[in-house]
Amino acid sequence: MTISKPQFGDENLATHAHRTVVSKPIDTISYPLTCPCCGQPATSVLKIAKPFMFSSGGETGWSYRVSVAQPLFCQACIVRHQTLQPPVSQFEMVLSVLSQELVIPAVGLGLFGGFLMLSQLLAFLRNPSAQWPIIAGAAVMVVMALHCARSAWQSGAYKRIPVPSKVSVCFDFGDNDDSPTFAMAGRTYAFSNAEYAAAFEELNNRP
Repeated sequence: MTISKPQFGDENLATHAHRTVVSKPIDTISYPLTCPCCGQPATSVLKIAKPFMFSSGGETGWSYRVSVAQPLFCQACIVRHQTLQPPVSQFEMVLSVLSQELVIPAVGLGLFGGFLMLSQLLAFLRNPSAQWPIIAGAAVMVVMALHCARSAWQSGAYKRIPVPSKVSVCFDFGDNDDSPTFAMAGRTYAFSNAEYAAAFEELNNRP
């Protein structure tokens, strides 16, 4: 299994002893200049994406989103991470789109619009004034199909997140800071390195 399963809140975090809660959004977080894995000086960003599930209320069931942290790692740990983390396969990428409901109108509108446009193209070239409404309608269908396909790709992003490596899991985090339900709780961060945890908390929780 190379795809991460969506987590809920701060459940299933890595079992690191060093944890802190930060109330500000993840895209405003400040990161120490040391590697959270080995503690050496760090200058390169390692983007860590995680899929999360949350209840949007009502009868809609679960919704999904992806949160991204951008801590600094040393180059040696980044190379090790790239070696250890399995890539997402093309099959998994395609499956992430096909599993979305919007793929149905994307395929339907695309096929029908494309067929209509091609079938009327010769007639349009012979008599543009009579055939342009059909060609225009077919073009609109194709554009709508592309829009649905793009939305299906975006909504299935949470199914294209690879499992963390033994390196990236040194910096772990939950999903509690940008949902109205958990607005006051903050986001929980878990670290394997005690010095890094202290520096992270100093940067982000100081008055």
